[in-house]
Amino acid sequence: MEHLRPTVKRDISLFSVQAWQKGYLFYLKKNLGWSYPIIFFYDGRLVNFYHRMKDFEYFKKVITQKLINNNHLFKKLNSDFISHVNHLKEYKSKILLTNITKIYDLIAKIMSFYVFVVSDAFVEARPDAWKSRNLSEGILYKFDHLIEQSVKKKLKENRYEANLVHYLNISEIKKLINNKEININTIKKRQNSYLVIDNKILFKNFKKYCEENNLLNPEFHEVSENKNVDIIYGKSAYKGNISGKISIIINKKYFHKFSDGNILVSVMTNANFLPLFKKAKAIITDEGGITCHAAIVAREMKKPCIVGTKIATKVLKDGDLVEVDADKGIIRKIS
Repeated sequence: MEHLRPTVKRDISLFSVQAWQKGYLFYLKKNLGWSYPIIFFYDGRLVNFYHRMKDFEYFKKVITQKLINNNHLFKKLNSDFISHVNHLKEYKSKILLTNITKIYDLIAKIMSFYVFVVSDAFVEARPDAWKSRNLSEGILYKFDHLIEQSVKKKLKENRYEANLVHYLNISEIKKLINNKEININTIKKRQNSYLVIDNKILFKNFKKYCEENNLLNPEFHEVSENKNVDIIYGKSAYKGNISGKISIIINKKYFHKFSDGNILVSVMTNANFLPLFKKAKAIITDEGGITCHAAIVAREMKKPCIVGTKIATKVLKDGDLVEVDADKGIIRKIS
């Protein structure tokens, strides 16, 4: 059996998933001679990222070290990254759909280097990469949103359901732009779940896929293991002690359910969450470290924040009363 390594969960469109994958498979190989296979699984709420453990270890110990130790290569790729990010930002004020292929390719190029700069260990070894990380903060989410807004209009023009925008692939978007027919039944099937592996979009059950390919996913056992957990631990991003009701917000579709004064609990946050931060008493996330989006914004707003709990969204339920001890990084359920 081969072990899978769950990494992150993101609220992004299929378009962005494909661009991300192109960065890992094509541009990473072009720049560093190695492609990074990844399994994307959309579970009906978020896109889950999985690596085979052997690939993750090779990336960390060989590919990352190669880039850290090769000064000339690092400077070139870092400079290219800054150029790509600035170029992508220029499209914010232009008609996005006429530039969709260029935008798709730029996102792919950006993600092939972003995989390094998102690592604290990498930017500590290569401090010049801090500028790159800060420059690219939230850029994928911004363009994911902008592209969806433009594609929604095109869907409406062609009398398709606008809410299907999240599930269109790059070739379908191009067809839509050129007023060509798209297979709406296939797109609707993706609303429940899909897998993206090696440039293929599959409708297989993820557990079955893992069984057939001898892949061991530790997340399949997490729900039962954490069923009766009453105390959750994480990293303190901004200190403070507070008690209150929680609201679990997994993606932007549920923003309207957040109540003023509740404690925000999410897998991870991005710039789209800012209106909720203003209303929240405190913030708790499954993912992240002290330099993640939630941590930075919580410090700016001076709100108690605990990140990197791994299991908060799995253990807690909407409306649960909790005590947040952000001095120690502890969340306790209140009976």
